[in-house]
Amino acid sequence: MAKEILQSQGLKEALQAIYLTPCKTRSDFAREHVEDIGILACLGFITLKQGKDVWGREWRVTVKGLEILENYDDNCPC
Repeated sequence: MAKEILQSQGLKEALQAIYLTPCKTRSDFAREHVEDIGILACLGFITLKQGKDVWGREWRVTVKGLEILENYDDNCPC
């Protein structure tokens, strides 16, 4: 189901971009893709969490997000 959400919302490209190059919360990429980042974070595919009780300012793909990327058939960079 998550794969369908990414396809229908066009979020796959944003998730792949964050996987390849984590982006800062105030970066141009984050500002241009603010809705995508919000949805990806709500779905648990990206996070600002760096460790237990440690939060950062850089969006990173979670294990859940990586699993989604790995399940794509079309040339995933993972």
